[in-house]
Amino acid sequence: MDRIWENFPAIATLLTGIVSVFFGTRWVAKHQDETKIKSVKMEGDSKAEELYVTHIEKTLDRYEKEMERIRSDFNQKLSDQKDSFNKQIEELKKEFEREREKERTFYEAEIEKREDRIDELEVIIISKDELIVSLNKTLEEK
Repeated sequence: MDRIWENFPAIATLLTGIVSVFFGTRWVAKHQDETKIKSVKMEGDSKAEELYVTHIEKTLDRYEKEMERIRSDFNQKLSDQKDSFNKQIEELKKEFEREREKERTFYEAEIEKREDRIDELEVIIISKDELIVSLNKTLEEK
């Protein structure tokens, strides 16, 4: 079908030559003008379609490039956010460890104080026991 349209002007000219024998040159010239106008219009339409398709292709290319850039930016920002989140988690872990170490140090110091106090009380108890034993001996002797 496309081949017929490509050769349409030549076919029309041939038919025009045949018809001109029967109808005269005036009618043939008028018909040739109409055919030429249609041919030019068809060429213009196909050129417009070609320009439209080219424009759409360029627009789609720009759109795809823009989407790729947006995707890349999004992935970069997501990666940055992950890094930031991981750093914050690490800082929180370190802070938690520091707090635990402070508590452990505090409780160890308290335990040490209590143990020292227990040792002092044991010494006092032993000395009082010795005093009681000594007083009991003194009472027995009397």
